[in-house]
Amino acid sequence: MDRFGRRDAIVAAAAGGTAAVAGCLGSRTGNGSGSTDDGTENGDGSPTVETFQLGPSLERPLWAADEERTGFVSVAESERDALWPVEDPEEIDGLEEWFAEIDFEESTVVVVQTVGPNTCYGEIEIDDVSVDVRDGSGEGGDDDRVVTGTARAVDVSDDDEACGQAVTYPSALVRVTGEDRPTAATFTITDGWGETTEVDSSAELVDPDLLPGLVRPSTEPSAVPSTLECDDDEFERLWSQGDDVAWGEVRDDDGTPLLAMRIDDGGRSDDESERLQFEYGDEIDVWMRNVSTSHVLTGNASKYSLERSTDDGWIEVRGTIGDATFGYTDEGISHPPGEGFEWTLELTEAGILEDHFRGEDLEICPDLEAGRYRFAYWGAPGDEPLAVAFDLVK
Repeated sequence: MDRFGRRDAIVAAAAGGTAAVAGCLGSRTGNGSGSTDDGTENGDGSPTVETFQLGPSLERPLWAADEERTGFVSVAESERDALWPVEDPEEIDGLEEWFAEIDFEESTVVVVQTVGPNTCYGEIEIDDVSVDVRDGSGEGGDDDRVVTGTARAVDVSDDDEACGQAVTYPSALVRVTGEDRPTAATFTITDGWGETTEVDSSAELVDPDLLPGLVRPSTEPSAVPSTLECDDDEFERLWSQGDDVAWGEVRDDDGTPLLAMRIDDGGRSDDESERLQFEYGDEIDVWMRNVSTSHVLTGNASKYSLERSTDDGWIEVRGTIGDATFGYTDEGISHPPGEGFEWTLELTEAGILEDHFRGEDLEICPDLEAGRYRFAYWGAPGDEPLAVAFDLVK
């Protein structure tokens, strides 16, 4: 069965569309019997488990690029970390009160997400939750306590209710309270098509190789000037990033991908050598996403260079003229899993400058000519800017 094809397109929902109501609270003990909501361990020593339904979303999460996955699991260290699947937490009844009762020193909150074939799949049934010990998996080879359980996409519609024919992604929060707070989670997740996989919180959000878009041309550039020179003596070129960049992905010290960047070629050609060729006046869409399972901190969206490949290396095409001064603020932007920045550049001198918040203080000199260009974002973590490249043809 082509599960990815059934998920990929979102079509208009029929009457009676979204059936689930976010804010449903369930409570059960770790051994599946009885219930309690006092946030303590039960008499038999098993943890207290409470589930909060966040409801469904029609927005396709990044992990769904992997057609073999049935869902996603992450362990939240704070309320902020737990709410990345929610666009507006204030619209979900009871959510604020639920978090007000949590002490993150004593409780672990697990984010669980899966997928269903229509809008009636609005909740996730959580069951068989327990805390197990995983030998030697913690820091320094220490034992790790892991939340395990099962999760299943649930059709919450009535018998006479019409379901909108849109692939839907329900989410739920699972709060586990007891001694020795777990730091990881593994759930067996069954999606709305009945397919089951085991999903671990230590896994990456998505394999970058499965992401749409491209990183850089596979062929050599057709035109490489010796350098870039400007006839205006007052032109002061912005600094360039140098030769060392992270093409397509930034990774942590363990080699795990943190951020991925791609150029959206829009399926412009079946010929791979032409997919990253853009004409003067075209628009180019660059996007960057957090592909990890936790928040990633970056600089602001304006911290990028646009450079051309020359015999002297990569050289920034933009600069200032006259008395204009140029600098960047140091605020940090926190990106939840699957979120990030998008840039749209019109490949003209005016269009490129218009995208930047200080575009009125910048100039491009000399004018854009055919060649290979590089978009390098230097607000990413690590020592190397995150970069993609494309060819401008005239």
